Amino acid sequence: MNARHISQGISALGAIVTCGLIAFTAQGAESGSWPFLIGVLLWALLPYVALYAIAARASKTGIKAWSLAAATAGISAFAIYFYWSGFFLHSDPQSGLLLLILPGYQLAGAFIAWVVGKLTSDTRT
Repeated sequence: MNARHISQGISALGAIVTCGLIAFTAQGAESGSWPFLIGVLLWALLPYVALYAIAARASKTGIKAWSLAAATAGISAFAIYFYWSGFFLHSDPQSGLLLLILPGYQLAGAFIAWVVGKLTSDTRT
């Protein structure tokens, strides 16, 4: 197994967990709110799609590939921790705002990981 596949697997796992969380929060939703929930789902999955796409274009091995795997794990763990904390540990009526705000931070992290990957060279020592 190489670093690219690990990054893609972490992205897919994060997307699955996020889908499950949105399904959990949508319990009892009225039929008129489904278009909004689908929009929230697409917005929340966008960082994972971006990380998966970045990993698909990355090399299979090397420092850049492993740093991308670490960045993907960090970005996914960041989101899962805050989702878990907001929806299960410290449940609050405003916890739903996490689904609107947190993907923006994840996209910023994915963008930074992409820029760092483009600006660094993959040298071996």
